[in-house]
Amino acid sequence: MRLYVQDILVEIESDMSLLDFVGLKIEVEEALGKKVDLVEYSTIKPLIKERILSEQVVIL
Repeated sequence: MRLYVQDILVEIESDMSLLDFVGLKIEVEEALGKKVDLVEYSTIKPLIKERILSEQVVIL
């Protein structure tokens, strides 16, 4: 069973700490009122990257 309701692709600054990344995740979850999975573009597996990028919706 999947725990995350929404996958969100993010671009983060190279100097962002893990603590800040987790804080961002919590803020997004609170704003949306549901669990999210933040995924960095650089961590998308090559085998599924094309499909994921073709389905993305850019929000800002």
